Parts: sequence; C-alpha cells; structure tokens
Amino acid sequence: MSNIGHIIVCDEVFNSPNGEVIIKQPLNMIFTPILPTHYSFVIAIGLINLKPTVRYIAVVKVTSPSGKLLLKNDIEFDIGNEDTAEFTAAGGYNINCRNVLLDEFGDYIISVEIDKERNQLILPVVKKED
Repeated sequence: MSNIGHIIVCDEVFNSPNGEVIIKQPLNMIFTPILPTHYSFVIAIGLINLKPTVRYIAVVKVTSPSGKLLLKNDIEFDIGNEDTAEFTAAGGYNINCRNVLLDEFGDYIISVEIDKERNQLILPVVKKED
C-alpha cells in the first residue's frame, strides 16, 4: 500500500492561526535568466496509510539533470501507538532547501523513498527569456 501521498515544491509552508497548513506558491518549474544561480524552495511531503509501531525511514534526494546529487535528507520516525490520542495514519513534513546551487537547465528530480516505495517529482529549470 502506498505511503507517499504528495510531493509539492513551493516557496513556503506554514500553519495558519487556526492550524491549517498553507502551501504558498506551488512551483511547476523554475525560471531563471542565468546559470549558475542559487535558489531557495520548500519540499512538502505528505504521508498516508502509516501503521502504528512501525519505524519508518524516509529519504529525500534532489538530483540535477546530469545526475549530480544536490541534496539528501534522511529522517527516521514513527507515528505512535493507535491507543493514544496522538495516533494518526497520515502526516507529513517539510524540507527547507536554502540556496541550492542550480548550474544547468533541464529536469531536476526530487525523489522520496519510504520503506522501499519510491516516488518522484520532475522540476524543470528553464531559461527565462527577456
């Protein structure tokens, strides 16, 4: 059963005063007039169908069009016991990527792997024409 609900690249993720998660300015692609450049973004990851008492390991990677690893984030977590008030079968987390060096145009790959399941998002970086 799938555990990865979504992968969204955006400018920012925050909680509203009433507790809602706000995903600000989702990105379908990045436009830049020149390379190399540094770019900041957030990767929002949604997880579903999680089981209590299971220890999960999630690995997020960002790779360039030529296959160079730009970022790797590992996180190990569990969701608690289903008999407690904290139990939930879904959740998520965000990775703040600051000043990532983009040095080539093309399709960057953002991959998420959790317990042998892998999903990916393609994020094109394209030249912004004047």
